[in-house]
Amino acid sequence: MSDLDRCRSEEEALSAIPLLVQGVIETVQKESIRFYRRVHSHDMGSYRAVRDEFFFLLLAVVRWRIEDLLSGEQASPAIALLRKEMSNALAGVDRAFDPERFWNTWDDRCQEYRYVLLPEQKAEPDLVADALAPCFGRHLTGHLDEQAVKVMHFSAHSLRDLLRAT
Repeated sequence: MSDLDRCRSEEEALSAIPLLVQGVIETVQKESIRFYRRVHSHDMGSYRAVRDEFFFLLLAVVRWRIEDLLSGEQASPAIALLRKEMSNALAGVDRAFDPERFWNTWDDRCQEYRYVLLPEQKAEPDLVADALAPCFGRHLTGHLDEQAVKVMHFSAHSLRDLLRAT
């Protein structure tokens, strides 16, 4: 996401999004698999839901960066392009990808995560991780047949790793 952070205009931000999408997909795939291995979940059927939770959180952070970078109306085309590019990329990775369900859930998570994150925390990945970890872990716990304390512990670690990698 550092390419996005260096953008100074709407045009630069829009041109950075396709590369950003590839980075998001690679990072989420790596970190969600690592999380899954850490908790030793034997129910592989829940992996997609866990992976999606990683996407929801990281894409919420991307959305906030776009909104911070571009003022008001300028952010809308960049976010629309992000959604389009991510939808295309996710459909290529996952045949069962349901864009309407995914983006509706993402909108809900953005609202929830924004509610618990203070503006001054946004600049520091570890502060973002600490603030969002309880909500993130709660969503992951809902998808896994594992002890909640174990999921919460490893989700906090995975969240820090995820945000540091971007």
